[in-house]
Amino acid sequence: RLERDLSRDVGAVLARVRANDRLLAHVSFAGQKLSDDGTAQLSSHLHSNSIVSHLYLPRNNIRCAGARSLSSVLHISSSLKHLSLEHNHIGNEGARHLARGLRLNRVLSTLELQFNRVGDEGARHLSDALQENTALIELDLCANEVGDDGGASLAHMLLCNTSLQGLFLKNNRGMSQAVWSLLDQLMCATRSNSPQTLVCPPSPPLSLFCPMLLLLLWLFSFVLSP
Repeated sequence: RLERDLSRDVGAVLARVRANDRLLAHVSFAGQKLSDDGTAQLSSHLHSNSIVSHLYLPRNNIRCAGARSLSSVLHISSSLKHLSLEHNHIGNEGARHLARGLRLNRVLSTLELQFNRVGDEGARHLSDALQENTALIELDLCANEVGDDGGASLAHMLLCNTSLQGLFLKNNRGMSQAVWSLLDQLMCATRSNSPQTLVCPPSPPLSLFCPMLLLLLWLFSFVLSP
């Protein structure tokens, strides 16, 4: 069994997850090298678990297959509110799997995907899912590979989704200052009655180019509409 290949402590926690231990709401496997196989076994235990609300999986060499396993958890979980996957290898294809799970999820409020090589395609998949998902409050995509195309997808999502209150995008160096500022403006304009956060580099006065950018975004959304 896979538990025999993992550390004794990890195996013990997996057993408690499988047993639906009511004292185990927060689970951390940080740096335990679960890889895709370990993530698949953990996910299979989470399918029948109604207790775990916070799951921390940074630095576990989780790739596309592991993301697919976690997507199945997002489909059915009634308890998981916080999923941390920073410093893995999710990539665009893994982001597509996670997005598929997010579409029908009504529980998860925080998704952390820092340092996962998610690019424009992955950002588009997540943006598409968040046009349907109204539960997620914070999405962290810091230190990925999102550029202007991915930023445009996120901007279009912000026009439809007013539930997301935190969008973290620091250190995505392929994104231009104009797109940064557009996202910042949209977060403020569509969430005027709620706190909002957009982590990005310092920007010049928005009044210099925001009217034109908003017009371009309106044209972009018109082209994408059915």
